[in-house]
Amino acid sequence: MNSQFLFGVPKSRAIPSFVYLILSTTFLIFLIPLGRYPLPYIDESFYNYPAIRYLEGHGFIYHVSSTAPYADKLWANHAPFFPRMQITTFRLLGKNQFAMRAPDYIFAYLALFLICSFLMRRKLFWAALAVAVVWVGDRSTQEVLLGRMEGVALFFVVLGFCALIITLEQETPMACLACGAALGLAIGFHPVTALFFIASAMVLVVSASPIWRWRALFSFAAGAMLPAFLWLLCWWPDLGASYEQFQHNLKAATVHTLCDKLLNLVRVLRWSRWWLISLCLVVAGYLLPLAIWFLYRRRNAGLRESPHALWLVACLFSVVGLIALLTKAVFPYYLVYFTIWPTVALAVQLETKAGRQFRVWTCAAYLIVILGWLPSFLWNGLRAREALLYFHRLDHRRVIRQLQSVIPAHTKVVCEPIMFMIAQEAGLDYEPVAWFAEQTKPPPEVWLLVTKAEWLQPHYLSPEAIRSRRIVIECDGFFKKEAPSEKYIVLGPAVN
Repeated sequence: MNSQFLFGVPKSRAIPSFVYLILSTTFLIFLIPLGRYPLPYIDESFYNYPAIRYLEGHGFIYHVSSTAPYADKLWANHAPFFPRMQITTFRLLGKNQFAMRAPDYIFAYLALFLICSFLMRRKLFWAALAVAVVWVGDRSTQEVLLGRMEGVALFFVVLGFCALIITLEQETPMACLACGAALGLAIGFHPVTALFFIASAMVLVVSASPIWRWRALFSFAAGAMLPAFLWLLCWWPDLGASYEQFQHNLKAATVHTLCDKLLNLVRVLRWSRWWLISLCLVVAGYLLPLAIWFLYRRRNAGLRESPHALWLVACLFSVVGLIALLTKAVFPYYLVYFTIWPTVALAVQLETKAGRQFRVWTCAAYLIVILGWLPSFLWNGLRAREALLYFHRLDHRRVIRQLQSVIPAHTKVVCEPIMFMIAQEAGLDYEPVAWFAEQTKPPPEVWLLVTKAEWLQPHYLSPEAIRSRRIVIECDGFFKKEAPSEKYIVLGPAVN
């Protein structure tokens, strides 16, 4: 593995070419159908509809819940950076499904290019290649295909990770400043990344010399001041109202036990469940004990003096990512904050001496990860085949033409949240109902645009509102039965 040549080409040239080829190919496979695949997702309205309303001159608001305070005045239900970034995205790329999903997807791959390049600059070529290969089969590649912010937040967490390692190596205030700024920006996209911010501050406390420690913490905090100022600027001048609405949304999540949420997560992941289980086992049963043992052996030396500082920080971020996954809201897209870090830790370990004293346990850990990764890799392959094979059939312009042909111009339409972008691209005068399922009862004169599932078992609209209307048209979302499909139903005004 220390050979300087690969297929007769210097390792420093051959492996980077393979790494960038793997990442670029995977990136293009899902970039091409991104505006059509996957099917619309419910969360996309939550984070993107306020930006569309703002661009159309109706204010930066969305009534996600009838109980949300100040819903007629502002939108502060989540971290503020992503919905406001989407204002610029929609201005540049238009208000469509591709533009809605592009930032999440592009930034996620920028994060992978960054971490692989960072490893290769430290001569960890095989580690970078392992990270790139594992990413192909990582379920996280599917979770960044949506109009959410995980990929953007991951990019800033990775940027903070790289800056933290440089800080430990060189003790430079600018790197420490950049670390605080990057992780602060990540929090502005998703608050769960505050765990990485706290963990990085702890690393600076325990690793720095007494003289450098306070300077490092000051630089770190100073870097975080810019994102904090931007957050306040997003909420200005209604800071109190914005905070109250933000707190309300945190408490509005459905109440289930952690065990119930984990069981649901495992069911949703399907073949990728083994990838998650294997990583959880390896992090809790191997990386964490090994890192603790290593630190205990070197308890009289700072982390900066450790030749395995990068590996140790990756182990720490693995634990933090697992905690982030197990927070109050357990959803598949939280995998994005977790899976990359044990991958990096195990990949770096390939080229270091960490863990070689425990060869049996090390081999067992790698075997568990490989066995868990293979089903996830196959699942990703099926998803890629689906996206490319049905590319033309997934075109929803036919649905848009049907909607335009049956719904009279300037007619008010109330739609299910998952249908908002279809209504937007069709040029309808629409408004999505509350994102939280509250069985809203719209005015009798409006038309309704819903999915077949909502028509059969109403959650977002009241059963009376649906049953009192006749079906104007029921259309398949796509051409062929073999393609992933969703039936859309248009309901006319209420019939007396």
